Amino acid sequence: MICGKVRKRLSLFLDGRLGEKERRKIKAHLVSCSRCAQEEEALSRTWEMLKEGKEIEVSPNFKAQFWERVTREKSKVGSEKRVSVFFPRLWRWSPALVIMTILLLGVGMYFKVLPGRRVSEEEMQIAGRLGLLEDLGVIQNLDWLDDFETIKQR
Repeated sequence: MICGKVRKRLSLFLDGRLGEKERRKIKAHLVSCSRCAQEEEALSRTWEMLKEGKEIEVSPNFKAQFWERVTREKSKVGSEKRVSVFFPRLWRWSPALVIMTILLLGVGMYFKVLPGRRVSEEEMQIAGRLGLLEDLGVIQNLDWLDDFETIKQR
C-alpha cells in the first residue's frame, strides 16, 4: 500500500472499523514501513492518553452564563462603528467602488485588445500579394536573368 493511503486509514484501523482484507494490507505495510509504524504507534499512544483523562465537571449554571456572555459580546460588536480617519463614509461605498473599477477596467481592456476597425477588401488583397513582394528582387532582375540563361546555354 502507499504510505499516504495508510496514514489516512490509521484511525479507522485502530478503531477496528475496517474490513479484514484492508486490515491485513495495513498490517503488512506497517511491518515493512517504519515511518508508518511510528505514526501508528504515536496515534495509538494519543488515544490511550485520551482514555486516561478524567472528565471535566462544569458548574450547573455554565450554559446560562455562556449564552449570557455571547449576548453581551454580540451587543458590543453591534454598537461599535467602523470609522475611517480619512474617509468616514467611504467604507459604505467600497463594494460599489470596487465593482465600478472592475467594470471600467473591463471596458478599457475590451477596447484596447480588440481592433478598432475592420479590414477592408482591398487591404485583404494587398495582404494576399505580400508573397510577391518577397520575390520583388528576382522580378526586377528578370531581364538580367534571361540574359544570363542565354549566356549559360552557349
